[in-house]
Amino acid sequence: MTFHLVEMVSPGVFAPVLDETTLLPIEFPNGRAAANRAQILSSTTGKKYQPRRIKTDTNWRAREQARFDDGSYEPLPWINERWWRDNVDFHRDHFAHVSTDQPGKIAFTESEQRGATDTQTRMKAGKYLTRFFAGILTKEQIAKIASEFAARYEENVLLFAETADEIEEVYRNGPHSCMSNEDYRRTQGWGRGGSFSSPFHPVRVYAAGDLKVAYIQHDGHVTGRTLVFPKNKTHSRVYGDYYRMRELLAAQGYEFGDPIGARLVRHFDESMNTMVLPYLDKGTESGMGSLAAVDRGSHLEIIYDDGSQPKMFRGCNLNGYGSPVEYSVAFDEEEDDDGYQCDRCGDWFDDDDDLRSVINEGRWCEHCRDNYGFYCEGYGRWHSNDREISYTLSNGQVVSERYFDSHCFTCDFDSEHYYNEDAVEMANGERWYIANFRENGFTCDMTGRRYPNEERVDMANGQVWSQKYFDRYGFACTECGENFPLNHQHPNQDETCRSCGASAELLPATAEASAEHT
Repeated sequence: MTFHLVEMVSPGVFAPVLDETTLLPIEFPNGRAAANRAQILSSTTGKKYQPRRIKTDTNWRAREQARFDDGSYEPLPWINERWWRDNVDFHRDHFAHVSTDQPGKIAFTESEQRGATDTQTRMKAGKYLTRFFAGILTKEQIAKIASEFAARYEENVLLFAETADEIEEVYRNGPHSCMSNEDYRRTQGWGRGGSFSSPFHPVRVYAAGDLKVAYIQHDGHVTGRTLVFPKNKTHSRVYGDYYRMRELLAAQGYEFGDPIGARLVRHFDESMNTMVLPYLDKGTESGMGSLAAVDRGSHLEIIYDDGSQPKMFRGCNLNGYGSPVEYSVAFDEEEDDDGYQCDRCGDWFDDDDDLRSVINEGRWCEHCRDNYGFYCEGYGRWHSNDREISYTLSNGQVVSERYFDSHCFTCDFDSEHYYNEDAVEMANGERWYIANFRENGFTCDMTGRRYPNEERVDMANGQVWSQKYFDRYGFACTECGENFPLNHQHPNQDETCRSCGASAELLPATAEASAEHT
């Protein structure tokens, strides 16, 4: 019989004493040990503690199921997903449900003993899925499911930054991007030491009155943000916790939409002959390009980059400045006869179309781009070979390291590079290109996990098992050589299937009958 301690929190009201690490009741093997600890705690804290016998319930499975039946437990939102239904052996006795007392967590029965004492373990969805489904779901799938669960059940509040100081604070201390803080920018090789070339953080120009930055916090940290245009009820690309942000934005009537027509603070830097401008995201994710801003005199206005308007600045740079569409005529009435200069070799060109923007390097001519840079086909941007590593995918496309880290992977089977959507996760944690898996791997029918063909076991009933699962739950019949589950073993003959065992039992009887007849 086990015991635990309770603390009197008010007259006649007691609460169990929990372990600080596991947040579960502290258990003692006998009443004497519990009473001794209660006496020590009472004398040292001045509070009243008492030992209590832990009641056990041998019929706890029926109790847990009844809580689902009467609505006390809310089922997990993925109970109808195939990956959950096909692996019921992993979680049958968990009776996993949405925690009733810790928002955003899963509560489940971790063991037979916990079930008998009616003690549930509470765990974040990501941790639960990683612990029990790591060989079935990929890391990306677990992250997506966990984020959706948190967005639905955690206590989230959508906040808004409006002033320049508030907006800068969210960007500096929120999800990483090219417009976040210097420390992160430095790791990516953006700017000198990660700093912006502009006289202040470029996102401060958002504070012109039309735009706000919506964000959420978790444990005091900004975990998700997006630029919103309240007048139009639209939001731009979401950074960080996409699923929570999506739920909260939709609840307030926001839909995705580029902030076309929104005003920005106008700050012209004469020394650079351009405007202070952050990178203006176009679309919902990386690689969809950028927007531009046009000078309206008292302010800038966000527009689509069609290259046709004078005094237009592309929001495509990471240095805090916009790229003027017409370098020499943006603010002068007369055109500069010198033309356009390559920022790398210094040569001059008559046509602006001869130059292209290279991330963090200015505008380069074709010769410099082809010999000292590369074009990322994922993001649609030019990069300098000195600043960025390039990867060549199996289909011949060239992408930047940043794009590769977000969208691609290296197959552990052939060491080639592929897109993430073509990856499958193996039981040992390796990631394979799906075509390689189809030719050289299999899925265990019992666990749903993926293995190389070297670990394949073909069963007599047509199922395919992994060697690891077979070693634990199967056997090879010594008579017919076929593979069977352990429950198909003949009860009186080890390593023999039921059919072969039954045939062997008939042989002596048949021989005796023949002798008697003779």
